[in-house]
Amino acid sequence: MHEKRKWLLSTLLLSSLGVQSLAPPVSAEAEAPQAPDEQKVQNQASDAAFVEAPAEVVSEVAENRTLYSKEYLLSDDSRETVLSAAPLHYRDASGSYQDIRLSLTLQADLPAENESQAAPSKDESHKPETPAEEPLPSSETGNPSLQASALSETPSPEAQTDEEESPADPAADKTDSDPTSSDEASASETPDLVSEQPAAPASESGSAYTSSTVPYTPNLHNAYTEGFSLGANGNSLTLIPIGAQDAQADVSAAAQGVLTYSNVWTSTAAKLALTPSGIEQTLTLTDDSAPSEFRFTVHGDLGEDLTGGGLAALPAWLIDASGERREVSQNLIVQDGVRTLQLQADTSGLTYPVELRTGLALDSPAQQAVTADSNLPAASGTSLMARSVAAEPQPQDERTYLQFDLSALPAGTPIREAYLTSGSADSLGDPDTLRVLRAAEPWTEATLATEEPRTALRADGASYGKLRTDSEGVQRIELDPDLVTRWLTAEEPNYGMQIEGAEPSALNETPQLHIRYGGESVNTLSAAGTPMQFQYVYDNQSRLQYILFSTGERINFTYDTSGNLIKRQYVPGP
Repeated sequence: MHEKRKWLLSTLLLSSLGVQSLAPPVSAEAEAPQAPDEQKVQNQASDAAFVEAPAEVVSEVAENRTLYSKEYLLSDDSRETVLSAAPLHYRDASGSYQDIRLSLTLQADLPAENESQAAPSKDESHKPETPAEEPLPSSETGNPSLQASALSETPSPEAQTDEEESPADPAADKTDSDPTSSDEASASETPDLVSEQPAAPASESGSAYTSSTVPYTPNLHNAYTEGFSLGANGNSLTLIPIGAQDAQADVSAAAQGVLTYSNVWTSTAAKLALTPSGIEQTLTLTDDSAPSEFRFTVHGDLGEDLTGGGLAALPAWLIDASGERREVSQNLIVQDGVRTLQLQADTSGLTYPVELRTGLALDSPAQQAVTADSNLPAASGTSLMARSVAAEPQPQDERTYLQFDLSALPAGTPIREAYLTSGSADSLGDPDTLRVLRAAEPWTEATLATEEPRTALRADGASYGKLRTDSEGVQRIELDPDLVTRWLTAEEPNYGMQIEGAEPSALNETPQLHIRYGGESVNTLSAAGTPMQFQYVYDNQSRLQYILFSTGERINFTYDTSGNLIKRQYVPGP
């Protein structure tokens, strides 16, 4: 058996508790699944493998900002790069990246033509006065159609992208309800179906809210019946509700990027909120008299895959008062030249109130989002990360796939610390059962999008992450730094990671990968007060076989015939 060996200086701290928990001899036979409390004890020793000495943030390196990333200088002269799944910045009029501010301002007279603020997309069209976008690098997934964008752009202020907004250019087209859609009114006799007749525009149809501090141009009207729009790269998408009541916006939270509307349909309220990626719409169904089907007239280049012109309709899902989540069917219907977005929700057995979420967002070439379980929400991805959420039919068998573009990091740089945060208040999962595996084969939306029962993608059986709660009470998944190092040195192809046991909804919003590298070399001492050195040993299937420590101690890993890790075994030194 061919074995790859690589000596690494580690920051492994074996506490006396951790050593004692591993010391008892373990039978060589395969163990049955352990109870969570036993697994917790077993995991304590390996937890220390991801501990790095703390360092304080000194300053942000603002000149290295990109649309999706930040860089910080730390107190030990190391650097931390944060790769975000949603935009972190927008370009101001001078072309400099600024932090996104989710705030709406009133725009009294909405022009007829939209010349929207630009943002990265796969559409190569630009405004004449805007410098050309930089070319997008190829993705490491092996699929030439998947490319990463914002992270790989040159962070130089002179390297303008299509993200600038002209102060005089407003959000989106003012679009009246299309009278031809009334032909569909007789097509439905279902009580839950919203009337197909588009509502008449409100009297003050030109009153709208927009923002210049996000990487796109939003357009939210005072009158809900006029819909909402998202613009980027000279393209725009507009959704106009069909059959909605003439509700006026509550603008008290406009400074926070939120407009709310009461009674937009029977027992239904609406909220439109800016996010770093676009506009999220939340429909709150207060009781069972609320409709379960909603339709919106679509203006803009939206295809059957619900993307077009660098923009996309967000996946639709709902959550009820008890926390049950379900996917919501969302389809584009074209009839007599009229394009309609139809949302159909299964509300049977739910506890009210029920929140149904959808919206519009920036699209990107590397965006991936799919779910195979109707009880789980579909996830939205972003331009620098390919992401999918897939669930097996069996309960409690969720798998989340994440893949970040690391091309902006220095090649071959040893990584000192790496961890994931979710940007969500939801729990990431159970620390005793969550596992992070290295994906060992390329994956795309097509390989995960299936309604048939399927096995997981082939993955390295070793676990490369631990779920922790930091001193501020925020959960994060701490990753083995060697995993990222091997990606950067091309020792292993970067196919991303497979997270088992994570709560999929917690990773829907803005997952971020934090990577710390460079600076002064810091060795964590063992319990005996000596620096620890260890060796990873893999087999020819890239599975971790054992970790050998400089003290002669080792941890062996045993797998079943399917390649799943079933046991860790501590072996004392000589």
